[in-house]
Amino acid sequence: MGYLVDALREFEQLKQLEINLGGNQIRDSEIMNLARPLEVLKALKNLEQLVIDLSNNDIESEGAEILAKALKGLKELTNLREIHLSFGSNCIGDEGSIKLVKALRHLKNMKNLEELVIDLGSTCIEDMGVIGIAKALKELKKPEKLEHLSIDLRNNDIEYDTKIKVYEILSDAPHIEVYMDETDD
Repeated sequence: MGYLVDALREFEQLKQLEINLGGNQIRDSEIMNLARPLEVLKALKNLEQLVIDLSNNDIESEGAEILAKALKGLKELTNLREIHLSFGSNCIGDEGSIKLVKALRHLKNMKNLEELVIDLGSTCIEDMGVIGIAKALKELKKPEKLEHLSIDLRNNDIEYDTKIKVYEILSDAPHIEVYMDETDD
């Protein structure tokens, strides 16, 4: 991943960046190698759109915690208008998912952020985790221009009553869309 760090430093004027590492069998033990390039992103002051796709890997809770720490550096990218984060189809579980969402609380400083999309579908989240995620989303301070925040929680083990509770927790946050399976569990 050292080559990625060096390459990113050469593109200070970059406006759009997509890092697609989905389906690469990345494990927790390899996440630290990815965290360093993510920390270098803060040098890309002109970045307006960022897509990070880590879906369909072997990332678990420990790896999610490392990623959460690295994502805190995004707060320095004040020109970002769109962020898309995909962690779907990894078994990061309740604790890892909550830490990832809580790491986003630093985005309140992003005066230009209009859209934030988070994919946590098929991530081994259960009822406790979904409630924690909803509370963390509610605690997020809404950046001034944020119009759309969506989080995909489909294909997780979430009971019907918990889904109702999530919608109740977020009832006064109309800018947040939560996607969960519609079937009664």
